[in-house]
Amino acid sequence: MERAAGDEIGGYRVVRTLGRGGSGAVYLVSDGGGGQAALKLIDSADAAARLRLAREVAALQALRHPAIPSVLDAELDEDEAFVVFEFVDGPSLSQRVGGQGALPPEQLVQLAETLASALTAVHAAGVVHRDVTPANVLMGRAGPVLIDFGLSHRHDDARLTQTGLVSGTAGYVAPEVIDGAEPTAASDDWALAATLAFAATGHAPFGTGMGALSKTLAGDVGSDVPLTLARALTAAPQFRPGPRELAAMLASGDDAESTALLDSTALLDSTALLDATPPTRVAPTGWAEGEEAGAEPSAEPTADQLDYDAAWDAEAWDEEGEPAKRVLPRRRLVLGAWGLALVALALVAPLIAALLALVGAVVARGVDSAARGVWRSRERRGVEAGGIVAQAIASPWHLVRALVLTLPSALLAGASAYLIGWLGYLLARNADNPEPWEALSLLLAASVAMVLLAWGPRGREARRGAHLIAAALAPRRAASMVWIVAAVIVVVVCVGVGFAGIEPLWWPFG
Repeated sequence: MERAAGDEIGGYRVVRTLGRGGSGAVYLVSDGGGGQAALKLIDSADAAARLRLAREVAALQALRHPAIPSVLDAELDEDEAFVVFEFVDGPSLSQRVGGQGALPPEQLVQLAETLASALTAVHAAGVVHRDVTPANVLMGRAGPVLIDFGLSHRHDDARLTQTGLVSGTAGYVAPEVIDGAEPTAASDDWALAATLAFAATGHAPFGTGMGALSKTLAGDVGSDVPLTLARALTAAPQFRPGPRELAAMLASGDDAESTALLDSTALLDSTALLDATPPTRVAPTGWAEGEEAGAEPSAEPTADQLDYDAAWDAEAWDEEGEPAKRVLPRRRLVLGAWGLALVALALVAPLIAALLALVGAVVARGVDSAARGVWRSRERRGVEAGGIVAQAIASPWHLVRALVLTLPSALLAGASAYLIGWLGYLLARNADNPEPWEALSLLLAASVAMVLLAWGPRGREARRGAHLIAAALAPRRAASMVWIVAAVIVVVVCVGVGFAGIEPLWWPFG
């Protein structure tokens, strides 16, 4: 693998080293006539590397494009496996931007048009590049050139990558490939958008290193990425613009709304997000929670996909009265059953039931707050922003905001329950058999408190968040039935204990 100036490889004399990778090296070489070329030498003992090199040769021999280097020679069967390309004299896009900064708009458009033409030719030949990055774009004197097809494959090629591993460069690998999907032309389109975002801003849109993988999955694109490119970095492959379409959008200056996409911190300000005007071109993303997971989104965005509040009211029903399409999940029976279970629990442990109801209301509002941010993020970016319930619990802001918003309904529910319980206590004192009156007063007080927590001030937020939590806990009908049966058991046990005359547990008080 190590070759010094003057060494020979298959009749070519090494001039200097151009680059080095994990399974090979690229040298500037000269032939017998004095012409220069780029020779890629790979480790002959690495069977996978030899096969990748064979694929690279086959891919490039099928292409004829000025922005794709031609294959001049190849030797794949001897002890020294190598391929010789035409030499492109110029720095990589990564080196060019690192030394001189981001490209001006005119050069960015020219770069986009050239790479779009090259990538279109690649895909037309049935080849997927799989590693479109700034390091694999050379800024030659005649224009940009797309190089390094070592990871490329044809559609009928078997995978070389071991299951569970990802080939490519972190920050330029499409999210579906990170999740384990087979790379496609749409994956190259995503990498092209990321490469152009690097050229436009001077830095990788999702950062570098392993942290770039998590940011890619979360859609945490840099805030200074032009909106046209940020939209092209959608997680939904079917809504990505093709290379030529993306280049045309950049050339037309279709970025007047903003030069920056909302960054991840914008999720904290859900009010501002809800008040923001949605862009005219968005990628509908459907919903990832509950029964709707995996459903194909419609080709055009609809009103209920662009409005979080309206989405809860948009339901379609089939002829048999079953939900045919539901934009956001609802679990009315599950929530109703557990609402009754909390009311029944008040017969056994009133303060514990009240505490559980209060915590549930706060968490539900926190989930709703997070859902608003995720909904707006998906609307603008077309990417998965992570599980809503997990985000709400992980973010102190959503829970603090939820606690403040829950206080009015909690105070109203607590005062009403206390008043009803006090009146019931006075009636029970004068009754011959006070135990049933006490149980009935506790049931009535708990029922009124639950209604006020759910339908009191800002109650709709609590109900929406509760539906999302229930959908996460019971994504299918079978799971819903399990939760409902468990709630019925709690109701039966608590009602039996309450009306049996057993004194309630007033923990943590006496």
